[in-house]
Amino acid sequence: MHEPKDIFELAGDTKEATQLYIKYKIDYYKLHVAERVTTFATFAIGGILLLTLLGMFLLFSSLAAAMYLGEMLGNNNLGYFIIGIFYLLGMGLLLLLRGRLIQRPILKIVIGELFPAPKKHRP
Repeated sequence: MHEPKDIFELAGDTKEATQLYIKYKIDYYKLHVAERVTTFATFAIGGILLLTLLGMFLLFSSLAAAMYLGEMLGNNNLGYFIIGIFYLLGMGLLLLLRGRLIQRPILKIVIGELFPAPKKHRP
C-alpha cells in the first residue's frame, strides 16, 4: 500500500501550483496589455500621419485656390481673404458640431480598441 501524503506536502504542492498559476496569469495580462497598447499606438501613429498628409494637401490646395481666386478677381489679397473666410466658417461649424463629429467617434474607437466585445462561442 502506498502511504498517504503528509498534509504539509500537499500544502506545498498546492502553494507551488498556486504560485505557478499566478505567474501565468500575470504573463497573460502583460501580453494582453502589450497587444492593446500596440494596437492603439499603431492606430494613433497612422492617424497622425494621415492627418499630416491631409494638412499638407489642404495647405497647398488652399494656396492654389487663393491665387486662382485672386487672379480671377484682379486682387490677390481678396483671394486670400475669401479662402480665410471659408476656413473661419469651417472652424465655427466644427466648434458647433465637435461633440458629434469629433469626440463621439474617437471615444467609440478608443473604447472599442481597449475593451473589445467578447466573442460568442457556439455550443
